[in-house]
Amino acid sequence: MNHQVFTTGQIAEQSGVRREQVAYAIHREGIEPVGRAGIVRLFGEGQIGAIREGLYNIQIRGAQCVK
Repeated sequence: MNHQVFTTGQIAEQSGVRREQVAYAIHREGIEPVGRAGIVRLFGEGQIGAIREGLYNIQIRGAQCVK
């Protein structure tokens, strides 16, 4: 069984946002990593959707604050 894991940098690159935005979304949504490699947090394929949803929620909230 081969599960793919991603770092915050890889998720940011795939999502077209900065790594800091991904880290903030992870923190806001309370998403726990599936593992660690040293100090690097690793997230599974199943968590990518939740992280992207968190990024979307942050972007929508930010757009509403600008009005």
